[in-house]
Amino acid sequence: MKKPISPSDALRAQLLEHCEEVISKSQAMRNYAMKPGNAWLARGELANIQATLYEIETLLDEIKEADQVA
Repeated sequence: MKKPISPSDALRAQLLEHCEEVISKSQAMRNYAMKPGNAWLARGELANIQATLYEIETLLDEIKEADQVA
């Protein structure tokens, strides 16, 4: 019998998606920074990473709360 899906499972799935996004954006940032004249593009990716990290932080708080309820 399958274990019922808890509210935190959906949040953890979102967390994995955000982590993949951070990895992808980090690689793009690195690639931009390696080409002369593209530091501004790297900085843009860094800003995107920071926004995603904020979303991850929020998700971690939500996961913590969902785990306490379960």
